Amino acid sequence: MCPAAKALLAGKDGTLLPMQLSTGREIIVVVPAAASEARGAGHDIFFQTCSEACCKQLTAALRTELLAGN
Repeated sequence: MCPAAKALLAGKDGTLLPMQLSTGREIIVVVPAAASEARGAGHDIFFQTCSEACCKQLTAALRTELLAGN
């Protein structure tokens, strides 16, 4: 995750966080605790999807938006 995107997560460790997409849709992500194994492994957020295809599409959309600074 880019530094600007990481700033959006500052102080949100261990919480659920709504993320607004540029499409107007909102998703809820889980921000793992800073000292967690997940964060140590480089996983900054988690989200749940209905299928592997949906997961791939949402992952791509989030990467695009976070790199664009949205």
